[in-house]
Amino acid sequence: MPSIPPAPDGYVLDLAEILSAQTETALQTELADLEAYNSSQIVVVTIETLEDYPIESYALEIGRTWGVGQEEFNNGTIFLIAEQEREMRIEVGYGLEGAITDAQSFAIIDQVAASYFKEGDYDQGVLESVQVLDNLARGEAFDLTLVSQPDTSLNNDELLFLLVMLFFLTRGLFVTFSRSKAWWMGGIFGGLTGFILFYSLGMVILFTLLGLFLDFIASTFFFKQFKHHGAWFWGGGSDGSSGSSGGSSGGFGGFGGGGFGGGGASGRW
Repeated sequence: MPSIPPAPDGYVLDLAEILSAQTETALQTELADLEAYNSSQIVVVTIETLEDYPIESYALEIGRTWGVGQEEFNNGTIFLIAEQEREMRIEVGYGLEGAITDAQSFAIIDQVAASYFKEGDYDQGVLESVQVLDNLARGEAFDLTLVSQPDTSLNNDELLFLLVMLFFLTRGLFVTFSRSKAWWMGGIFGGLTGFILFYSLGMVILFTLLGLFLDFIASTFFFKQFKHHGAWFWGGGSDGSSGSSGGSSGGFGGFGGGGFGGGGASGRW
């Protein structure tokens, strides 16, 4: 098991150095405000590796060793992130297990943190996850729709690249199909495309029919053109292949001896 580091002088211990200074400052401010509100303590811990040790056991050891939360309320929570293993754990103290349930912890990991971590955006993933944990610890409603999600839409350059690739792919298919009057090649290609993209019988059938239709067009209308004049799409020519650990924040007076019993959830990205 990796050694348990000394308790930090604040709510963030970024041993893996994956968080920016601005994010650490924002977390310190938000979590200090939470503790001032109802004495709950949430701490964010990042490490480089678990050294093949279960993340559940390690998070529990951190919670019990540091005593996150208040002894009389057991209202501590740990958000542990292991960079090398790409694993994370939300460990919830006894007193918050009713406010932050196992199902809610998993939803935060799966729907919020993992979405950003997969894009390499640890800052936003941690900030958004802690925001939800903060709201739950304050007794507010659990509503992930209020949390922004990473923008996965294509930008103009990516869209242009895909259109160019689609153009050349379509040309290549028509050139290939127009060499023969048989339709079966288009059907096979379409069916495989539907299976790979959607893994659905309905889409396989649809893409098979679409492939047959496109092959029919190419074979019927462009066979003679290709035979006598070369690649129809070009009007001739060949068909060749063209950091740092967390610091202190005002108001932090240390952990209060909270207890943990294994509540929470784990996940990967």
